[in-house]
Amino acid sequence: MTPARPLPPPRVGCRRTMDRRHFLEEAAVAAATILVALGATPDVVAARVAEVAAIGEASDVARYPLPSCDGAAVDAEHGVLLVRWLGQVHAFSLYCPHRAVPLEWRATEQRAFCPKHEAWFQPDGSWDHGFLTRALDRHALTRESEELLVDLERRIRADQEPEAWREAVVRVEAAVG
Repeated sequence: MTPARPLPPPRVGCRRTMDRRHFLEEAAVAAATILVALGATPDVVAARVAEVAAIGEASDVARYPLPSCDGAAVDAEHGVLLVRWLGQVHAFSLYCPHRAVPLEWRATEQRAFCPKHEAWFQPDGSWDHGFLTRALDRHALTRESEELLVDLERRIRADQEPEAWREAVVRVEAAVG
């Protein structure tokens, strides 16, 4: 089980929210406490806590088939824009970095577009033109055989972590025209 991460302080007038991982960690502790109170043996408690931890780890990662050609795929359920372009694959947050408006992939322009701000982004996520904002937030991703594993919990901002942002890429063979 991963160590607990601190929650951000609650906003005045709002109730505190927690991410999935923290919620599942709290649920595992609560379940273990109840099992112990009911007289469960340590091996039963450990097995149940491991099951909850596995659920948390699985929910933090989305798996996608490795794209076979240049273009984009939108996963609205997980908020991911997956783009393969010129031998590189990136996983972006599906939302505008300025005000979290859902982005659109414009296939004819081969660009991501924010309809609210009329901002355009290159296939690598860098700002192109329109309302001046920062580059798209990237998710950390890795390749496992013919699949991409996208870390849904890890969003990387180009202005805060430029090196990590540049490295959040999977290289593939460039499409032959």
